[in-house]
Amino acid sequence: MNWARERRLQRLVERATWPERREERRRLVLRFRAAMGRWVRDALRQLGVDAPSATSLHWAYEAVAELDALGEPTWALPESFDWLDTDTTRRVEYYRRNTAETPDFSNESLPVVFAWCIARLDPDGTRLTARRPAPPAHWRE
Repeated sequence: MNWARERRLQRLVERATWPERREERRRLVLRFRAAMGRWVRDALRQLGVDAPSATSLHWAYEAVAELDALGEPTWALPESFDWLDTDTTRRVEYYRRNTAETPDFSNESLPVVFAWCIARLDPDGTRLTARRPAPPAHWRE
């Protein structure tokens, strides 16, 4: 088979499987949203903050309700937060440095409240977040 025919066949397969892949991606996002919301809710309770004041938790509750309707399980977040992306890590470091800074729970997004909770529960960065080594120089190019 020549490469042009193979490529056309591959595009047809990709188009045919796109709805399933899109649905799986949506479910993945819902699971992550639900897991983050559960963690934030528990962290706010530990910190003595009224969890219902964080309106961004409604976003997570909606994800849980949708997963329940689909019969899908929810996740728990891994406790060593070495998987955090650079934006979230920067937010956590910001809240560690600015200890007087508290987000407006009624208006802030769930990732911002999540970063604040990590910074408050682990102010020195030794319990929850493992420091990642810097990536090799050729990765940064």
